[in-house]
Amino acid sequence: MIYSFYSYKGGVGRTHLLVNIASYLCFHKKRRILLIDWDLEAPGLHYYFEQANRPIALGKGLMDLLYEFITLRDSLGKDSTITEEQMPFPTHQNDYIKTLRATSLGGRLDILPAIDYAQGDYTQRINNFHWRTFFEKQDGNKYLVWLKNKLKSQYDYIFIDSRTGSNDYSGICNVLMPDANVLVMASNQQNFQGCVRMAERICASDYRNNDHKKPFILPILSRIDENAATIEEARQWRKDFAKAFGKYIVHWGLPDVQKPLADSILETAIAPMTSANHTSIFSIGEKTYFNEDSWRAGFDIDARLEVFMKIADNFIEKTKENSATNTPFNFDSLLGAIH
Repeated sequence: MIYSFYSYKGGVGRTHLLVNIASYLCFHKKRRILLIDWDLEAPGLHYYFEQANRPIALGKGLMDLLYEFITLRDSLGKDSTITEEQMPFPTHQNDYIKTLRATSLGGRLDILPAIDYAQGDYTQRINNFHWRTFFEKQDGNKYLVWLKNKLKSQYDYIFIDSRTGSNDYSGICNVLMPDANVLVMASNQQNFQGCVRMAERICASDYRNNDHKKPFILPILSRIDENAATIEEARQWRKDFAKAFGKYIVHWGLPDVQKPLADSILETAIAPMTSANHTSIFSIGEKTYFNEDSWRAGFDIDARLEVFMKIADNFIEKTKENSATNTPFNFDSLLGAIH
């Protein structure tokens, strides 16, 4: 299953959240996960996995893969059909995929970086890529649909670290590619309104509507500071957050009788489990908190890390189960929190 992690602005902890949910699933649930760095102008997923004086040797990346497809498409001519055997597909063997972490019991974290950073002109290659031409005239849409389905057969989860803001390819990696969307925002209006616009774009997508797929959008409020001086203000932001985004959880399969309670469910049942509150350990450096030791019996996990576990267990894992069985999200455990 593919999840896109999006934020309208940077600095809200989106990549930090993605990486630590992925690490928890890898080490504690033994899942095989591919991370795709689609934040092309500001890539950096791999920094979370580098150790002192031991940088990760990355190979080719997403943009190299797309350029490889275009070269193939142009060489065959527009009237030719590309077979599946000819389609470029990222693997360890062709230097696209790198393993970041692997567990003794089968869990694995792989990465498809944004681009081959060893090429000095990589910024220019990113800027020169014509997304609309690729998508509409070079069969890029067909290639990406094939690519995502092929990748899904290789991994339990694929997490996309999306570009911020609004642009041509933010639509591709937030509408075309994912099965579910995680929208991460800080408590201010520019974050709220930017994420609302993306949520509306997802819900109104021709691709999603033509495929009869209901959107699964998980809004996450991040960097909330609830010290004594700001607690009342924080409570108001939570209410505003629920009012702005409650309508999107209706698409999860909320029973008709409960739809009027969508805002309350988000505010009192979902947000307390998913809000990434401000804490000092999250504010410095690139850190992952789950590893080969953290899953062992008796390991004391910091309570501040429970947000990653709750999101993974209660939403990421459950939506995968629902998708596999073609059943709606089970709200029973959440609804009990507001009665």
